[in-house]
Amino acid sequence: TMGADVLSEVSPNNYADVLETLKKDWPAAVHVYYFIKNFHDWSEKTDYSQIKVYCPDGNANDGIVFAIAEIKAPKTVYIFFHCVQKNGIEKLKKILRETKKVGLDEKTQF
Repeated sequence: TMGADVLSEVSPNNYADVLETLKKDWPAAVHVYYFIKNFHDWSEKTDYSQIKVYCPDGNANDGIVFAIAEIKAPKTVYIFFHCVQKNGIEKLKKILRETKKVGLDEKTQF
């Protein structure tokens, strides 16, 4: 569709698929893997934080994963991203230039 973002949110029901994709690039993906796993576990127990996972077309199969966690007080946003395929770096750069899902402001920490 016209104006659709290059990244789509992945349903929490599909986080297991994202984690399986990240396991293919172990140990390089260990940080983003546990970032998603831990924040998802925490967000199910408390409303203090939330996590959203984004992939191109909402599908982790090409190995590009963005995880954005927000802590409510003090408001802080943490962003992790990972590209499993070494040849996916150009696609990753294009996504960073085009997406509106990743807010870049003074409260954002990569």
